[in-house]
Amino acid sequence: MLMLIVFITVLTIVTMALVGAVAYAMQVRLYEHPVDGLAWRVPASVGAVVVFWIFWIALTFAYPGHTRPLHQASLQTGPAPFDELLVVTTDDRVETYRREKTNAPGYPKYKNVSEADRPLPRRLKEIKVKMDRKDSEYQATFKPETAISNDVRRQKTIVYKDDSGRVMEEDGLGVIKTGGSAWFGVLLLINMAYVALWMAVFTAGVGLPFEAGAGLGIGSALLTAFTTMPFLIAQVEAIALK
Repeated sequence: MLMLIVFITVLTIVTMALVGAVAYAMQVRLYEHPVDGLAWRVPASVGAVVVFWIFWIALTFAYPGHTRPLHQASLQTGPAPFDELLVVTTDDRVETYRREKTNAPGYPKYKNVSEADRPLPRRLKEIKVKMDRKDSEYQATFKPETAISNDVRRQKTIVYKDDSGRVMEEDGLGVIKTGGSAWFGVLLLINMAYVALWMAVFTAGVGLPFEAGAGLGIGSALLTAFTTMPFLIAQVEAIALK
């Protein structure tokens, strides 16, 4: 958490310096002198961006995996698959499975650390999860909502839930089930608002004409969305899921 605060503080200072330098240079070029109040316009404008970052961070803490920049999202956006599962089988065996490293599409594949050929059972009494196998402790425990029956024909798909209400299904163990398209719509609005905010920073904020300010704003939004925000959101997700 301390590193996150330090990163945001440094990012704010650097952003303020860059916005101020660009605004000053553009105004001198267009007007031969900077507009009145530039000394307070720049901090106020960047302050609005920082407030938006804090809102985005808070949303990520509450709903990790759903708030990534648009280019990292999809209709099935959600947290990354868990790296390690500690499961209790229906016959009370305790087994550890680790995710295979692959870029193949579809649900992740897990390998038993003791018996590589043993597949991950779909019906379990308990599932403990780690985001990273290097973590010292398991971060959550998922349990079935209903009693487990080995008669697959008579029982519907088993749903597993943890204490925070997150859901995994037996057909997709290791992956948090998400609301897909609804969250994609929310994420689209967040990213559009982010672009609009940066356009406002360089127009109404620092006093550049709309044509120049809008272009700079769109460029700044895209630059930070592809560089700064993915790193920032990834760090927040890692903290939120511990």
